[in-house]
Amino acid sequence: MTPPRISAALAQAPAGWESSLTGRFLEALLAAYHDETVRYAVLRNYERWPEHFGKDVDLVVAANDMALAERIIQRVADTFGLYVTVRRKRSSHVTYYLVAPIESQEAGIILDLRPDVVHHGLVYLPGPVVLGSRRRHADGYYIPSPAIE
Repeated sequence: MTPPRISAALAQAPAGWESSLTGRFLEALLAAYHDETVRYAVLRNYERWPEHFGKDVDLVVAANDMALAERIIQRVADTFGLYVTVRRKRSSHVTYYLVAPIESQEAGIILDLRPDVVHHGLVYLPGPVVLGSRRRHADGYYIPSPAIE
């Protein structure tokens, strides 16, 4: 049996990638993107990963890689037994709602992919600019350069 003080310390330790459905899914997804050379960058909220993923995950994906990125999402979702619903917008923005088949603490994952950053129909940050300046985060995934953030 673990002594109470150690148990309390473990309970207060930061969550890792393996401690949540979102963490496990993203770890597998981003590894597959790397292996299959999908060009992407995580847009925001990655500073608190893997302890907190926010309400959704926003990715810029190279326009030529969107179809492959979407196939990989479906494949990884199937591996995790997640139900997938897709919503496409006119701006080429695609939202994936990934839902676990059983009730748990996590309701699911919302994943937004887009080739450009668009607001009210206007491209205010072209995808090639974001991807051309991306850098690798210490945890291995890609993020925009500080100048773009």
